[in-house]
Amino acid sequence: MAARARQLAMGAQPLIDPQKLGTYDPIAIALEEVRRGLIPFVIVRTLPNGKHVRIKLKELLKLSEEFDVKI
Repeated sequence: MAARARQLAMGAQPLIDPQKLGTYDPIAIALEEVRRGLIPFVIVRTLPNGKHVRIKLKELLKLSEEFDVKI
């Protein structure tokens, strides 16, 4: 999040329309990009058996909607 907010602050093109969001704050824009699943973010977990599980942020967002959990 911090890295994306910094990119936006340095002039990177936002993936959403800041005008529709109602703010040009890079942190708010980065948060909204994450909430919408627009950032290709992957969590890698190492299991006790040594295997790795990759979980995409989009998958977590879908699960949070199914279980009515706000992220």
